[in-house]
Order: sequence, then structure tokens, then C-alpha cells
Amino acid sequence: MLESKLIKKVKKVVFIAIGLGMLVPWILGLSINSGNPWSLRMILKMAIESLTILSVGYLGVKFAIESIQLYEGQKGEVVEEKRELYYLKKFADGLINNSGVGVDVVNENYVIEFANMELVHFFGDVEGKKCYNSYFGRDKPCPNCSTQKSIETGEMAEGHYGWRNGKIYERISIPFENTDGSMSTIGIYRDVTEKNRLQQKIKESREKYRALFENAQDAIFIYNLEGDIVSANSSAAKLFGYNREEIFEMNIAQLFTQQDMGVVRGISDRLVDGELSDEHYELNIIKKDGKVSLIEVSVMLMLRGEVPIGIQCIARDITERKNTERKIKNSYMKLQSAYGELKILDRIKNNLIANVSHELRTPLTITKSAVELALKEMDKGERDEILSTAQKALLKQDRIIGDLVGASKIFKKEFKLKLEDVDLEGIIVLSKKEMESLTFANRIKIKSEVEADLPIIKADYNAIKHVITNLLDNAIKFNIEEGEVLLKVKRNSKYVEVMVEDTGIGIEKDQLDRIFDSFYQIDPSPNRKYGGTGLGLTVAKEIIEAHGGKLSVESKVGKGSRFTFTIAINLQKPSHSTTIKTPGFLSMHRR
Repeated sequence: MLESKLIKKVKKVVFIAIGLGMLVPWILGLSINSGNPWSLRMILKMAIESLTILSVGYLGVKFAIESIQLYEGQKGEVVEEKRELYYLKKFADGLINNSGVGVDVVNENYVIEFANMELVHFFGDVEGKKCYNSYFGRDKPCPNCSTQKSIETGEMAEGHYGWRNGKIYERISIPFENTDGSMSTIGIYRDVTEKNRLQQKIKESREKYRALFENAQDAIFIYNLEGDIVSANSSAAKLFGYNREEIFEMNIAQLFTQQDMGVVRGISDRLVDGELSDEHYELNIIKKDGKVSLIEVSVMLMLRGEVPIGIQCIARDITERKNTERKIKNSYMKLQSAYGELKILDRIKNNLIANVSHELRTPLTITKSAVELALKEMDKGERDEILSTAQKALLKQDRIIGDLVGASKIFKKEFKLKLEDVDLEGIIVLSKKEMESLTFANRIKIKSEVEADLPIIKADYNAIKHVITNLLDNAIKFNIEEGEVLLKVKRNSKYVEVMVEDTGIGIEKDQLDRIFDSFYQIDPSPNRKYGGTGLGLTVAKEIIEAHGGKLSVESKVGKGSRFTFTIAINLQKPSHSTTIKTPGFLSMHRR
């Protein structure tokens, strides 16, 4: 260990003193015993005294050096402590003055004993002044003073104060006892002006949110991750049919249909997992009365910090809207269908004019030519044959006109039955006779099987005759050469059944339901083999149904067709004419 300068100096002085001290016994011995100073006894005596002085001196030196070392050690510690205190004070001053909060010491007499730079910056040099005057501009202590409260209770106290600088401070008072037994407080002031302003804004926002929440027309409800309803506005309670107390006891499993509950759980899981953001869904709910309604609902994940705590739903009942949309859609589809049919009808109109013109012009041309030839023919037999041809053409034209007139009345809903007692057998005879000219030309045989004692029926004579002649005309027209037509009439329970069967070309299966459509042609081409307007079967079907009967068809391609209709025997004559009930819109496709 290196010795300090002080120790070296002390050692030097002490060693000199010890040396001088050791010489003292010798000097005294020599001066006192001048006769024989170097006797053995004197030498031993002086030596012992010198050694004693040396020992005492050595011990003294050792003690002195240890004392000096101890002193120097303590002095170093004191210096180090002073240095630490110095830096600690600088640190404390920096901390107190640059902490961004006000710090002061106020005694029990309201005197400010210390104020940091934060307070000095706002209020100037306030040390030694009364706190209530310096901070608040008052002449007497503040009511509910946290300083006095802290001193009286011996505990920390808090308070909020609006100071004269226009700001609001939160003060924490910490009491302590001074060495003289008096009490003071350390005050820590934090500017909470902005915090209070934000809290006020938050409060206002919460009040606005609560007002919006409660008065919203849409239903708003929140359920936790277990599905329990934790918040709901009055609209939500009304939507589900419960009161506010009841809705808070519900779980979403009780509010949604079983089928849609699986969808709700899936939505909740995906929201919590972060796979969805705000989304809209259409779901079915069950109301308190058991009715099911469709709602449109938007969902949003509720967080506390970053932790999911629930799902917020905003919903509205869209049952009526969906019903309206469905009606509008149906109406639109009907309009589209009607528009399509009108376009078809427009095409049919053009085709009908050309077709009907042709069908009407042909019999007229034949009749005109036949009459001109008959006028020039001198031979009676030839003339009668020519006139017979003209008659056939006129009969054909009469049927065409009858179909057109009947169809027109049907479309206008003006067709009326004129019911009377009708002998069906008489109609059969007349119709068969009327068709003989056509059967002769095509070498087709008409057979009739009429059950004996047929009852008299109530029917429109001309209408029933028109149906039978129309069916016979088709049976002849679509028959093969030298084919046969069977006209059969029988009584069947409460009906009279009339059947017209041919051995003709037959009808494809996919056309059977369409042959009763207005203007339908089996061969739609302009150069078709078979003439006609396509209205005969339409008119016939309407006439039979107006009589309470039914017209049906059976057919096999290459084998022939069988048309059957029934007329009720007990059909009563109404007190006034009966209007035929026709379909709302007759299909007018030409095929």
C-alpha cells in the first residue's frame, strides 16, 4: 500500500524524536555519573531506558499511523458521500424540475416552503407566500384543502382544483413531520386540463351514443362470446317481441331458428378468428309469439383492447320488404311473359291475316269458278255435279267463318250458350250427311253407332253441331285414303259420351296437349298439306267445357286418333244466357 505524504512526515518526525529520546538516558547518565559512566551497571541501565523509549516510540508511531490511516479512510468516505450527495441532489433537482409535474412543500400554515421550476414557470417566485393566494388568487384558505386534510389525517389526500392560470390540476398531498415537530406536505401537481376535456368529450360521446342507441329505429343488441344478450335497445326488444327485462335473460340460441343458429355460430367464430370484418346477412328469427321473421343484420366484433368480448348486431325486419320484392319480381316476370306473348301475338296476327285470307279466298275462288261453269253447262247432270262442288266449298267457308266468329267471341268473353232441348241423334244424322261430300272425294267411310233411347239434353244446338262437324272434318282431313271414321254415341252414367275415331296419320305424343291451343297447326309451314285456321279445336273445347263437359284426345302415330267429349244429361237451363268462362290469356302460338 502506498503511504500518504502525511504518514511519511509523521514517521520522519517520530523517528527523529525516538532517536533523540534514546540518546537522553546516555546523555543524562554521562552527566550524572562523571566518575565511572561506563560501568556495566550504568550501561545496562541506559540501554534499558533507551529500549523502553524505543518501544514506546514504536507503539506510538504505530498507533499514530493507524489513526492517520483511519482518518484518511474516513475522510475519503466522507468525500465520496459528499460527491454522491452532490450528484444525487443534481439528479433530484433535475427530476423535480423537469418531470413535467409541479412539486412543492407547503407547511401547516399554508406557506410554500419550496416550489419546483414547473410551478415557478406558471406562478413566479412563490416560496414564502401563501399557497391559496399564489395559486388561486384567494384571500383565505380553499374549502376542502387537500393540504390541511392530509396534515389532519396524517394520510395522503387528493383533490382537483382550477387554478388562476386557467388550468385544472390534480394535487396529491403527502404529509411529513419536520425536525421541530411541525407538519408539512409534499404536493405533486399534475395538469389534467386536457384529460378532463377528453373525459368530458367521452362522456358527451357516451351520452350521444346512448341516445342514438336507445332511439335508433334499427334493433341493436350485443351478445357475449357465450351467446348471452348483454345489451339491447328498445327496438331490439320490440323486434323479438320481448320487454327489456326479458331480452336481457335471453341467449341468441332462443332468438334464431335452429337452421340459422348454425350460421350465427359460424359468423361469430369467424369474427373472433379475424376471418371476417363487418358483414351483412339475412337470417330468420323466432319472435316471442312463435312467428318467424326475416331480418337483415350487420355484425361487428367488440373488443376490449385487443381481446374479443362480444358481437354487436344491427338488425331490421325485412319480411314485408322481401314479400314486396317477391311480388314485384313476380309481377315483372308476368309482364315479361305478357310482353313475350304480345310479341308472339303480333307475329301470329300477321300470319293469321295471311292464313285466314288464304283459307277464305280458296272456297270463294272454287265457288266462283263452279258457278261460272254451271251457268255455261247445258247438261243437267254435269251442272249438278259442278254446283255440288260449289256447295262443298261454301260449307267449308261456313265452318271457317264459324270458327273465326266463335273464337272472336271467346277472346272477347262474349260467347253465350242458347240452351234448349236437343235431340243428339238428330245432330249426328245431319252432321254425317253434311260431311258426305268430303268422304266421297277421299273415298273415306263414315260409320255411326248411336245407342238407342238417348235422352234429350239441354244444350246449344248450333254449338254442339259445330263441334261434331269440326271433329268429323278433322277426322276426314287427316285420314288416309280409303280410311274410316267412326262416330259413336252412348250414355255413360250422368253423361252422354260422343266419340269420333279415325284411322288417319295420328298425332305425336308431345303435340297432344298443344292441339287445343289457339292457331296451332301440326304442320306450320306456309306450303302445308292440310288447311285450316288452327281455331277449330280451340272453339270446340271451349264449347264443350261451357256445357260442363270435357273434350279429350287419344292418338297413336300411323294408327289414328280418337276425340271424345261428354255432355251432362241433367244440365239445367239457366234463367239467363250463360257466358263462357275462358282462360285469362289464351296461348296463341302457331306451330
